Amino acid sequence: MTSPSAKLSDEELLNQGISIVKAVNDKGIILRILGSAAFAIHSQNDDECREAFTKLGRLGEGKPVFTDLDMATYGKQSKSLEKMLQKEMRLTPNMMVNTIYGNKRLMFFHPDRLYSLDIFIDKLEYSHDVIFGKGPGSGRLELDYPTLDLADLVLEKIQIHQINQKDLLDLTVLFMSHDVETTDGKEMINGKYIAQVLANDWGFWYDGVNNLKHTLVVAKGCLDEKKISSGAYDRVEMRTQKLLKYVEEEPKTFQWKVRERVGASKPWYREVDDLRR
Repeated sequence: MTSPSAKLSDEELLNQGISIVKAVNDKGIILRILGSAAFAIHSQNDDECREAFTKLGRLGEGKPVFTDLDMATYGKQSKSLEKMLQKEMRLTPNMMVNTIYGNKRLMFFHPDRLYSLDIFIDKLEYSHDVIFGKGPGSGRLELDYPTLDLADLVLEKIQIHQINQKDLLDLTVLFMSHDVETTDGKEMINGKYIAQVLANDWGFWYDGVNNLKHTLVVAKGCLDEKKISSGAYDRVEMRTQKLLKYVEEEPKTFQWKVRERVGASKPWYREVDDLRR
């Protein structure tokens, strides 16, 4: 399936996403932005990161970068959310996707096909799973607003088995302005939580560690091309290495150790069938 052609600027689309989250939040429904749009939102309050996002071709440079919005909600609220998006916001449901995959994913279109809205329920399920939780008060979606928590945004990217340049650039910019710590906090990456998730799943750990190392390579390339400053690169390197250290030192579960024995001799990731293709 092909995404609709973008007719909004990046800034307009981001504002649309934030407005949708606010409107449903006012009705008590939890909805959070994920994907590259969330990374862009977290770069907006830092001049250097905003400039880097532009220089790296991730925002505000000619053709719009974003053609759709990705979000997450809880299954316990998905029916109420679906009803509100259709009746109050006049979004058009993708009937095929919502009928077949509605227990884990919903898709809508703007009435004028200006963008698509893709909503993941309880978890992001691609190469590996990023778990959001089962309902309000017991999950992770409330940790930040209007986006996912930063640790979950990092997990969202590093779970990709065949990660691409744009995802690595998003991680680079995020590490430029957000430190890695061992607790949850506003504008802070909880490295301990990421380490715990990877310590329970060897396949996720294997792809995650490789992707963090690839982020360092891409960041060095950005420095060499003078697209980021030496100070920015130093922060990316320090924070990525700090996260890798947390991941290395986290005690691995019995399940992880059993799967490690098999290693890469058997598939360790899920083949992805992207509904937009």
